[in-house]
Amino acid sequence: MGPAPFLPMPAAELCDRPVTVEQVWGRPAIAELRDRLATADGPHEMLTLLEEELMRRLCETAGLGLVRHTSSVIAETSGAVAIGDLSVAAGVSSTHLAQRFKELIGVTPKRLARTYRFAAYDYTRAYWDQIGVTIVGRHVFDLNGWDGKPPSGIDHVVVVTHRPMPGGWDPEAPFHFVDGVEAAVAKAQELAGDRLIEVAAGDVGGKVLAAGLIDEVRMDVVPVVFGSGKRYCGSVHAQHLLEDPDVAIQGNRVLHLRYRVRR
Repeated sequence: MGPAPFLPMPAAELCDRPVTVEQVWGRPAIAELRDRLATADGPHEMLTLLEEELMRRLCETAGLGLVRHTSSVIAETSGAVAIGDLSVAAGVSSTHLAQRFKELIGVTPKRLARTYRFAAYDYTRAYWDQIGVTIVGRHVFDLNGWDGKPPSGIDHVVVVTHRPMPGGWDPEAPFHFVDGVEAAVAKAQELAGDRLIEVAAGDVGGKVLAAGLIDEVRMDVVPVVFGSGKRYCGSVHAQHLLEDPDVAIQGNRVLHLRYRVRR
């Protein structure tokens, strides 16, 4: 929960500050503890006395339960909660809540909530910044052609299709129409340079996975059950094993997962 139960100063103010136990707990308390330790029957009992004193001070910390509960709500919602609503629900003012947070964990509840919200953003933004080319099927393209501008700052989109590009489509737009998965991968490698190639899920993604050309699989899981739709890896039938997830980041009602493909 933080050092606040044991230190008479906000955690945010701690920065290589040497202090003695007497400065922290006071001379009378230390004198009493020293007398108790002197009469202890061996090292084990001395450690037990120290542990009991630490736990006693922890239990006596004012506002600890409030901060624990509020911070757990912030964590469960990934920061997507109004701090004002939390203070109202707890029956305290926003100022009081902020003071307790500063004293116990060194940051305000708003700063803590912002940290949770930005954790997912930092992950997704860093990922998109590495992508040079995205390979999609015609179905995804027809859902949203992005007006000829690749999404999320990606340089190029390669579309796997047996149909011609749409009428009136700008031939200078960075969209490349090819008639097969092999041609799509070759074109993407030509365009990507030293950046990553992303393959959309679905039939195209399943075919590239089946060809052994996928290094990792990323999933963004949200709490919605559609009841129908397309399979994540399309019509791929053979079993393909993935390693345990090496990334699992909680966002606002979304869980970002990444798996390496087992070779």
